[in-house]
Amino acid sequence: MSIKYSTEDVIKQFKEVHGDKYDYSKFKYEKNLVPGIIICPIHGEFKQLPKVHKRGNGCERCGTERMRLNCTNDLTNQKFGKLKVIRRISIEERKALGIKHPSVHWEVQCACGRDAFITSGNDLRNKKRKGRNKPAPQRWACKVCTDRASRLKQRKESFAKIENKRFNLLTVLREWGCDNASRMRVLCLCDCGRTTITQTDHVISGHAKSCGCLESGEDSYPYFKEHPEYADSDCFFYIAKLDEDYLKVGITNDLKERKRKSAGNYEKYLFKKKLNRSECWTIEQIILYETLDAKPLTTPTKFKDMKGGQKEIRIKNQYSLNFYRNRYFELLEKMTESGGWEELYLSRFNY
Repeated sequence: MSIKYSTEDVIKQFKEVHGDKYDYSKFKYEKNLVPGIIICPIHGEFKQLPKVHKRGNGCERCGTERMRLNCTNDLTNQKFGKLKVIRRISIEERKALGIKHPSVHWEVQCACGRDAFITSGNDLRNKKRKGRNKPAPQRWACKVCTDRASRLKQRKESFAKIENKRFNLLTVLREWGCDNASRMRVLCLCDCGRTTITQTDHVISGHAKSCGCLESGEDSYPYFKEHPEYADSDCFFYIAKLDEDYLKVGITNDLKERKRKSAGNYEKYLFKKKLNRSECWTIEQIILYETLDAKPLTTPTKFKDMKGGQKEIRIKNQYSLNFYRNRYFELLEKMTESGGWEELYLSRFNY
């Protein structure tokens, strides 16, 4: 059921919008679609629909005079955002340029220094312009600067959706500009403690899962899934002594061949256990990840010639041999409880 307003109620609503600007002594309210008499202190009586007056519309003659005043105001040398007005465009110039809009046009130049261009006075004065479905961007800069500001805004909104969120082993920290193809890059913190810069879409899609600490090639999760015969092959998990300061954690199908290829760096094996390749690899990856703080900042010079395995070198005194042994058996037990190497690996690395 619609509410029936009295004339006094409607006049009160008018004054909330216009204040004491107009005189409503002759106004009588009947319906929203029936015009009433309103008195302008400058131009006298005029009729207007109540619903239109409540929206903020007033005396049309006052509005026309304001528009005329705005059109005659000299905007030369005034600044609107990044735009500086150079001069007013004459009617003859407007016709020559094919501008059919009757409003006054001005030649303006952006602070970026690009060529001057022509725009209407309405676009300069209106802080908010309306597009078809949403507010259009302000024309207070040249097209290049406006487009750049729009892209920066879009990038900021896109980054806000992923900031501080975790994708696989990577947590997004901050935006890091764009590459040559204008694709946004982000700085991420890997679970291993290192940072990496990569494309945003690679992080979101899962193409980039870590800083590079996850293994690839034959000894990797995808390869084991595609080649089960290789994953099930016999393999040894071992801990080798390199010297009094360093040891190495690794896996191999042939202990003797592995030692032979170490270029004489393996003094002896301190620990060795036989499983299949995927099981050894899973335990190795978790232990290497958990002991990253024991990894030398730079590979010792005497191990530079050691083919492969340099990432697996650990400072001997950082963790005791018993730590590696005990951790091996703990992970083996967890692997049995969880149902296999794949479940254990996925539960740890969220591949």
